[in-house]
Amino acid sequence: MAVERDQLSSNLSKAKRGYDALYLDITKEVLQNMIADSVKRGNKEEVKQLDRALGLIVLKRESIEK
Repeated sequence: MAVERDQLSSNLSKAKRGYDALYLDITKEVLQNMIADSVKRGNKEEVKQLDRALGLIVLKRESIEK
């Protein structure tokens, strides 16, 4: 019984990391599209704010891979 519980815990942990990584990948893509739209409009302040948010997402995504 303990072995099954450990396996379940391990599998759930892997699934959560996979879900988190997917969520961050989608968020990264959305932010990149938002930045492109802001660049087209010429809104430098918005680009700067979105770029900072994108940087945080990239750092978080890299920490999941390790």
